Amino acid sequence: MANFCMKKIRYYTPRIVVQFNHWGRTVMMAGSELMFICGMISLFYGWIGFFIGIYAIVLGALIFPFVWPLETFKKRGYIVIFQKFKIVGPVLILISIPLYFVLPLLLSAPVVSFSGLLYTLAALRKEESLSKDKIMNRGRV
Repeated sequence: MANFCMKKIRYYTPRIVVQFNHWGRTVMMAGSELMFICGMISLFYGWIGFFIGIYAIVLGALIFPFVWPLETFKKRGYIVIFQKFKIVGPVLILISIPLYFVLPLLLSAPVVSFSGLLYTLAALRKEESLSKDKIMNRGRV
């Protein structure tokens, strides 16, 4: 019975292929917005909260244009920067660590960590990097 199950699993091809890189970018859109908004709230949470809040506001404002397809970034191709999965995944996980230490940013920290995890899974699965046109077509080939 176990041998039969292993044969089924080994040769199973899913009907819908999940692209972790596309989902990582989509989750990071929400994460960067939450970092920006919750960073503003955390400015009122003591001096540690103030500095981590500034950190979150700056990161949220810098990351959002790279994951949201803005017109100027589409033309220049900057949106492809987040297709370097081996680098982006661990960096997003490291970026999210300070966000866990201030109460308002606890809303955005797991989202950013999950996005980093999705990018890391994309790197481990050796997914193909999407071109600018594929990203603008919502990840469809």
